[in-house]
Amino acid sequence: MSQIQRPNQSKANCYALGTVLLWSTVSTAFKLALAKASVLLVFTYAMLLASCVLFLYLLIKKELPRLFSLDKKEFFSCFFLCFMLFIYYNALFIGYTGLPVQIAQPINYAWTIMLAVLSSFILKQQLRRIEIFWICFAFTGVLIISLGNSTTMVESNGLSIVCIFLSTILYPLYWIYNTKNHLPGNIKLFLGFLGAGLLGICTLLFQKETFILPEAAILPTCYIGLFELSIPFLLWDKAIYYSKSMSKIATIPLISPFFALLWANCILGEQIKFINIIGLIFIVCGIFMQQKNKE
Repeated sequence: MSQIQRPNQSKANCYALGTVLLWSTVSTAFKLALAKASVLLVFTYAMLLASCVLFLYLLIKKELPRLFSLDKKEFFSCFFLCFMLFIYYNALFIGYTGLPVQIAQPINYAWTIMLAVLSSFILKQQLRRIEIFWICFAFTGVLIISLGNSTTMVESNGLSIVCIFLSTILYPLYWIYNTKNHLPGNIKLFLGFLGAGLLGICTLLFQKETFILPEAAILPTCYIGLFELSIPFLLWDKAIYYSKSMSKIATIPLISPFFALLWANCILGEQIKFINIIGLIFIVCGIFMQQKNKE
């Protein structure tokens, strides 16, 4: 008889920290890749690479047979998830194209706040007053970053600004809808990546855009596919598996934005503004306290 896996919080914390360290680097990879190739081209190759990694994972875990037993409802549900991923990541990449990492990354990180807000309306999950307070507190950080960098944002591409704010709504909508799909998580993620990549190919064909990825964009694009879309999920899955409870690791990702600013400074040469650090502290503290009160 196989033994039930006992929680190992030390292992869970290590896997969670590994996930965070990888996530903190992808903002810089976004900027490097998008400086050399189009949003759609980077997105398509990153999604296809991620789907290959997940396919191998499903093969190792012997979960592939489930792919061939999808009914019409499950297939349509997975297609909708693919479409949402397609819209979200294109909006995210467009946002990063026209904004510095120290502005785009903290604003995008506010999706965790929007998840709580939208869940209260769509999933009828009640928000207490104290949670609402901390959500507003976190949004104050977004306002600080936006207003403190008003000159930079005015000079930036207007579409990038709209898209980075739109991404904070699209991503939580994806996860909310994801909860309504009862397929195994690995299956949903693989089909999401594969379907989004195929949508990217179809769009490239429709727009008659080149399929050739510039040499300078190959490495950062592969990095996005591996360390934003596939490997972090597998590590996070392990963190959840070994953790005593989700609440034990739920706040660990909050350190990711601080590392992201460090990478942007070291690799991209972005000078970190004090106002951005203040805004980020508001966002992280607000999310931390909101999660703490939700436990």
